[in-house]
Amino acid sequence: MNKKISVLYIKPDFSNASFKSRFIYNNFFTGQEGYFEEALFSVFDVTNVDFYEFQKKQLWNAKKFDVLVVNYKIADKYKINERDNMLINAAQKVKDIPKVLFIPSARAEDIPDNKVFDVYDLVFKREHFKDLDRYNLSEKNKQKLHTTMLSCLFLPHPRNSFAKLLMPFIKPLSIPYREDKQYDIFFSGVRVRRNNIRAQVLQKLLREGFKIYGGLQATPDAPKPPRELLFPRLSKKEYAKAMRNAKINLALDGIGEFTFRHLEIWYLGEFMISSPSIKDLALPLPVKEDVHYVSYNSLEELVEKVRFYLHNEDSRRKIALAGKRMFDKYYNPYQHGIEIRQIIEKLL
Repeated sequence: MNKKISVLYIKPDFSNASFKSRFIYNNFFTGQEGYFEEALFSVFDVTNVDFYEFQKKQLWNAKKFDVLVVNYKIADKYKINERDNMLINAAQKVKDIPKVLFIPSARAEDIPDNKVFDVYDLVFKREHFKDLDRYNLSEKNKQKLHTTMLSCLFLPHPRNSFAKLLMPFIKPLSIPYREDKQYDIFFSGVRVRRNNIRAQVLQKLLREGFKIYGGLQATPDAPKPPRELLFPRLSKKEYAKAMRNAKINLALDGIGEFTFRHLEIWYLGEFMISSPSIKDLALPLPVKEDVHYVSYNSLEELVEKVRFYLHNEDSRRKIALAGKRMFDKYYNPYQHGIEIRQIIEKLL
């Protein structure tokens, strides 16, 4: 197919978001949606609307669109049942063209059930499980599922001409590499409600006598971190500088299994020990354990690996450089867009 495929994209609901969040989303490809949306806009001719504009203008009556793509967060403020009904309603109104659902939710297990999958031809999910049998889906619906991911916050990408004018003042964040690392271990992040992995890991490493720079920030919806782990939020530049200064950077589960931190560490070319949950995920990057990152299966094994890599600089460097090469080669929204197009073209 030579002509550019036209896409009607129903974007996420930002009606309750802060001015800052709306400004960033409207001007830059970043955050939860950024990587997939930039891929989409790079390759397709996209008409971008919210659900209410879609309803008001009755855009399903327009004949110019080749594909419908719907963001799962079209009604993020609603309860799950209400949102699912809106997703089904949007798909059923548009006739005779492929319908694609995009799910930017952080947790791999967060997908709708069969009744939503049934009305879509394809589903792109951020970092879903490799083992599709972990989902309560029909075999037909499992085959609809494809992987995508979130964007790297250190690499801002303009969404429009106004943002392009700002780019000289918003350069991609890159901190010079340091041979003489100042810290043994670095981690800084919020304490999340859904798990206590971050606190457990940091407390275990502190008890073992390791020197850690960083800690946890409190959030309104999670228990306050233990006093010894409280650490102020760093600016983006200070955060990147701390990564550059650490022999070992930890990438620990947050709301989801795969975090911005994974991409940031690879982008900077630093050494990473990741939570083991990464091994269960399908990613659009060809990452391999012990090649691009190190993981562990228990806290005791984590301690052993921290001791080993703190004293084996060559091993750390080899893995860090391999991760950097992998990221530079495969973190490519445009190429991801081509892959998405190739999948969609099979339905046209």
